[in-house]
Amino acid sequence: MKNLLLGWAAGLTSLIIAGAGMSATLAGSATTETQRLSFAAMVLGCYAAIVGVIVTERSDRTRLRCLLWGGGVPVLVGWVTTLVVTVDAGLGAGLVAGSPWLVGPLLVTLIGRRLPGFHPYRWIRDRLDNR
Repeated sequence: MKNLLLGWAAGLTSLIIAGAGMSATLAGSATTETQRLSFAAMVLGCYAAIVGVIVTERSDRTRLRCLLWGGGVPVLVGWVTTLVVTVDAGLGAGLVAGSPWLVGPLLVTLIGRRLPGFHPYRWIRDRLDNR
């Protein structure tokens, strides 16, 4: 449960930060193409999923756990995107809009066990102990 909450919190935080940067970048554009937005959604989904996995314990990772820990936030965002676009433009457009978010969970399911672990709180604690 600790790894699940840690993975989701890290994934959500990274998604908010990266999404704010992407929003600021797109604000200066006069037009926005749907292909560009789909690619950005795919990259954001992969980024949030990878961050959600690397903050967890590497020895505890299985394919299912990688999917749960790293894929939870992108899947949730994909479902919300699908629902919002479906209400506005129909089911086909909703499924197309939500599908790029599923690339990240698929990616961490395949390579999540090989990703390194990143535990900055341990590094800081160890540095303070060695003073």
